[in-house]
Amino acid sequence: MHFDPKDKLLIISPHTDDEVLGCGGLMHHFQSEHIYVAQLTAGNEIRRREFESVMQYCRIPNYSILFEDHLHLRLDTLPLSTIIHSFEAIIEQFKPSLVAIPFPSFNQDHEVVFRAGMAALRSKKRAQHFPKMVILYEYPQINWISLGGRFQPNLYLDISNHLTEKIEMLKLYESQLVDEEYAVSIDGMVSLAKYRGKEISVAAAEAYEVRRWII
Repeated sequence: MHFDPKDKLLIISPHTDDEVLGCGGLMHHFQSEHIYVAQLTAGNEIRRREFESVMQYCRIPNYSILFEDHLHLRLDTLPLSTIIHSFEAIIEQFKPSLVAIPFPSFNQDHEVVFRAGMAALRSKKRAQHFPKMVILYEYPQINWISLGGRFQPNLYLDISNHLTEKIEMLKLYESQLVDEEYAVSIDGMVSLAKYRGKEISVAAAEAYEVRRWII
């Protein structure tokens, strides 16, 4: 996939590390100043510092953590309209061409972020910014009791040349890499990338589900 140099990417991430797991390779197809990562919560100061380290590693200047740590894994306690309005404000300010949001899963934060993201990205009046492409990204454990049905990828991104960088990005989330047998691990991420790669006959890939693509 080739993007115009002027295109902008907005990644909406429920938790620190989701943006890397789902879109770590995609980030390398955009100029760093044309990427915005909207993080919903960090959870604690350690994860906040790790997230900032990833942004520095990728030289991404545009990022934010939208809500306080006490709402980590409790986003469902917020009015959905609060989250929708926060997304709309970023979309209007940053004006992305492509928006990536998480596929809905059993995790309550991911489910809430998906619902709020779809609402914020609905058809708008002409005066409001309207991203031309909306995609859903995957992450480990995505198909465990998924409320939105099974993830059915219809867009693949060859990340064979960027898998090493994606690994280095995930390594910066040291506090989360405590068990290599767990799905959220270096081995888990690499295994998924190679599996998706096999589906399109390349060494490694990221898979997405397109929800809107205006040509």
